[in-house]
Amino acid sequence: MNGRLPRGIRNNNPGNLDYVGQAGAHLETDVGSPRFAVFPTMDDGIRALRDQLVRYAVRGLKTVAAIISTYAPAGENDTAAYIATLCRQMNVAPDTVLDMDDPAIQQHMIYGITIMENGPGHISLTQINLALHTASDTTGTLLTSASWRGTEHDHAPGTPPVSAGCGGGFTLPTMGQD
Repeated sequence: MNGRLPRGIRNNNPGNLDYVGQAGAHLETDVGSPRFAVFPTMDDGIRALRDQLVRYAVRGLKTVAAIISTYAPAGENDTAAYIATLCRQMNVAPDTVLDMDDPAIQQHMIYGITIMENGPGHISLTQINLALHTASDTTGTLLTSASWRGTEHDHAPGTPPVSAGCGGGFTLPTMGQD
Protein backbone atom coordinates (compact mmCIF):
# COMPACT_ATOMS: atom_id res chain seq x y z
CA MET A 1 0.00 0.00 0.00
CA ASN A 2 1.12 3.51 -0.72
CA GLY A 3 1.60 5.39 2.56
CA ARG A 4 1.25 8.73 0.77
CA LEU A 5 -2.36 8.06 -0.17
CA PRO A 6 -5.04 8.94 2.40
CA ARG A 7 -6.14 6.06 4.61
CA GLY A 8 -9.67 6.02 3.14
CA ILE A 9 -8.27 5.61 -0.37
CA ARG A 10 -5.81 2.88 0.68
CA ASN A 11 -8.72 1.05 2.36
CA ASN A 12 -11.14 1.43 -0.60
CA ASN A 13 -13.25 3.22 2.03
CA PRO A 14 -13.55 6.85 0.88
CA GLY A 15 -15.98 7.65 3.69
CA ASN A 16 -13.70 6.23 6.40
CA LEU A 17 -16.52 4.06 7.71
CA ASP A 18 -15.78 2.21 10.93
CA TYR A 19 -15.59 -1.56 10.52
CA VAL A 20 -18.80 -3.10 11.89
CA GLY A 21 -18.84 -6.40 10.01
CA GLN A 22 -19.92 -5.05 6.62
CA ALA A 23 -20.33 -7.81 4.02
CA GLY A 24 -17.09 -8.41 2.15
CA ALA A 25 -15.10 -5.97 4.30
CA HIS A 26 -12.48 -6.61 6.96
CA LEU A 27 -10.81 -4.55 9.66
CA GLU A 28 -7.72 -2.68 8.50
CA THR A 29 -4.50 -4.35 9.62
CA ASP A 30 -1.57 -2.12 8.69
CA VAL A 31 -2.10 0.69 11.21
CA GLY A 32 -1.37 1.06 14.91
CA SER A 33 -5.01 1.52 15.93
CA PRO A 34 -7.21 -0.38 13.48
CA ARG A 35 -10.72 1.01 13.26
CA PHE A 36 -11.88 1.42 9.68
CA ALA A 37 -13.31 -1.07 7.20
CA VAL A 38 -11.31 -2.19 4.18
CA PHE A 39 -13.51 -2.95 1.18
CA PRO A 40 -12.57 -5.23 -1.74
CA THR A 41 -12.99 -2.41 -4.28
CA MET A 42 -13.49 1.34 -4.27
CA ASP A 43 -16.94 0.79 -5.77
CA ASP A 44 -17.84 -1.37 -2.74
CA GLY A 45 -16.65 1.41 -0.41
CA ILE A 46 -18.68 4.02 -2.28
CA ARG A 47 -21.82 1.85 -2.12
CA ALA A 48 -21.23 1.21 1.61
CA LEU A 49 -21.15 4.97 2.19
CA ARG A 50 -24.38 5.35 0.20
CA ASP A 51 -25.98 2.59 2.28
CA GLN A 52 -24.93 4.36 5.50
CA LEU A 53 -26.46 7.65 4.32
CA VAL A 54 -29.72 5.87 3.46
CA ARG A 55 -29.74 4.21 6.91
CA TYR A 56 -29.36 7.66 8.49
CA ALA A 57 -32.36 8.90 6.49
CA VAL A 58 -34.45 5.93 7.63
CA ARG A 59 -33.54 6.89 11.22
CA GLY A 60 -34.79 10.44 10.55
CA LEU A 61 -31.42 12.11 9.88
CA LYS A 62 -32.27 13.95 6.66
CA THR A 63 -30.32 17.21 6.74
CA VAL A 64 -26.64 17.87 6.24
CA ALA A 65 -26.43 19.11 9.84
CA ALA A 66 -28.14 16.03 11.30
CA ILE A 67 -26.22 13.56 9.14
CA ILE A 68 -22.77 15.07 9.65
CA SER A 69 -23.29 15.67 13.38
CA THR A 70 -23.67 11.88 13.69
CA TYR A 71 -21.26 10.86 10.93
CA ALA A 72 -18.41 13.18 11.95
CA PRO A 73 -18.99 13.98 15.64
CA ALA A 74 -17.36 17.03 17.21
CA GLY A 75 -15.15 14.93 19.47
CA GLU A 76 -13.25 13.70 16.40
CA ASN A 77 -13.85 16.38 13.76
CA ASP A 78 -14.45 20.04 13.14
CA THR A 79 -18.10 19.22 12.59
CA ALA A 80 -19.20 22.82 12.02
CA ALA A 81 -16.61 23.27 9.25
CA TYR A 82 -17.55 19.87 7.76
CA ILE A 83 -21.24 20.89 7.63
CA ALA A 84 -20.44 24.34 6.23
CA THR A 85 -18.24 22.89 3.49
CA LEU A 86 -20.80 20.28 2.42
CA CYS A 87 -23.59 22.86 2.42
CA ARG A 88 -21.50 25.21 0.30
CA GLN A 89 -20.64 22.42 -2.16
CA MET A 90 -24.25 21.25 -2.38
CA ASN A 91 -25.76 24.75 -2.34
CA VAL A 92 -28.13 23.91 0.53
CA ALA A 93 -28.73 25.20 4.05
CA PRO A 94 -27.67 22.98 6.98
CA ASP A 95 -31.34 22.29 7.79
CA THR A 96 -32.53 21.61 4.21
CA VAL A 97 -34.32 18.24 4.18
CA LEU A 98 -32.58 15.94 1.69
CA ASP A 99 -34.18 13.07 -0.19
CA MET A 100 -31.52 10.42 0.35
CA ASP A 101 -33.34 8.13 -2.11
CA ASP A 102 -32.49 10.59 -4.91
CA PRO A 103 -29.37 9.34 -6.74
CA ALA A 104 -28.20 12.90 -7.50
CA ILE A 105 -28.33 13.87 -3.83
CA GLN A 106 -26.58 10.63 -2.84
CA GLN A 107 -23.87 11.26 -5.42
CA HIS A 108 -23.15 14.82 -4.31
CA MET A 109 -23.31 14.02 -0.61
CA ILE A 110 -20.84 11.14 -1.14
CA TYR A 111 -18.61 13.40 -3.25
CA GLY A 112 -18.49 16.06 -0.52
CA ILE A 113 -17.81 13.50 2.21
CA THR A 114 -15.01 11.87 0.23
CA ILE A 115 -13.34 15.26 -0.26
CA MET A 116 -13.65 16.06 3.45
CA GLU A 117 -12.30 12.64 4.45
CA ASN A 118 -9.47 12.29 1.90
CA GLY A 119 -8.85 15.66 0.28
CA PRO A 120 -9.67 16.56 -3.32
CA GLY A 121 -8.62 14.65 -6.39
CA HIS A 122 -9.03 11.04 -5.29
CA ILE A 123 -12.66 10.26 -6.19
CA SER A 124 -14.63 11.84 -9.04
CA LEU A 125 -18.35 12.38 -9.48
CA THR A 126 -18.16 10.08 -12.50
CA GLN A 127 -16.57 7.31 -10.42
CA ILE A 128 -19.27 7.70 -7.76
CA ASN A 129 -22.02 7.67 -10.37
CA LEU A 130 -20.65 4.49 -11.94
CA ALA A 131 -20.28 2.79 -8.55
CA LEU A 132 -23.85 3.63 -7.57
CA HIS A 133 -25.24 2.34 -10.86
CA THR A 134 -23.08 -0.75 -11.33
CA ALA A 135 -22.98 -3.92 -9.30
CA SER A 136 -22.51 -7.64 -9.72
CA ASP A 137 -25.38 -10.08 -9.51
CA THR A 138 -25.03 -13.31 -7.52
CA THR A 139 -23.30 -15.04 -10.46
CA GLY A 140 -20.65 -12.32 -10.73
CA THR A 141 -22.15 -10.92 -13.94
CA LEU A 142 -21.63 -7.19 -14.21
CA LEU A 143 -24.88 -5.24 -14.14
CA THR A 144 -25.25 -1.62 -15.21
CA SER A 145 -28.04 0.86 -14.71
CA ALA A 146 -29.14 0.13 -18.29
CA SER A 147 -29.67 -3.54 -17.40
CA TRP A 148 -31.57 -2.50 -14.25
CA ARG A 149 -34.05 -0.35 -16.18
CA GLY A 150 -37.39 -0.35 -14.40
CA THR A 151 -35.99 -1.09 -10.96
CA GLU A 152 -35.46 1.12 -7.93
CA HIS A 153 -31.93 1.81 -9.16
CA ASP A 154 -33.06 4.06 -12.04
CA HIS A 155 -33.14 7.82 -11.76
CA ALA A 156 -36.58 9.21 -11.00
CA PRO A 157 -38.55 10.37 -14.04
CA GLY A 158 -37.88 14.00 -14.77
CA THR A 159 -34.63 14.06 -12.78
CA PRO A 160 -31.95 15.76 -14.86
CA PRO A 161 -28.73 13.83 -15.37
CA VAL A 162 -25.93 14.76 -13.00
CA SER A 163 -23.00 16.51 -14.62
CA ALA A 164 -19.70 14.85 -13.85
CA GLY A 165 -18.03 18.20 -14.37
CA CYS A 166 -20.07 19.94 -11.70
CA GLY A 167 -17.08 20.52 -9.45
CA GLY A 168 -18.15 23.19 -7.01
CA GLY A 169 -21.74 22.50 -6.11
CA PHE A 170 -25.15 21.89 -7.53
CA THR A 171 -28.72 22.94 -7.07
CA LEU A 172 -30.94 20.32 -5.52
CA PRO A 173 -33.97 19.26 -7.52
CA THR A 174 -37.23 20.53 -6.08
CA MET A 175 -38.40 18.01 -3.52
CA GLY A 176 -41.67 16.21 -4.10
CA GLN A 177 -41.92 16.96 -7.81
CA ASP A 178 -41.56 14.53 -10.69
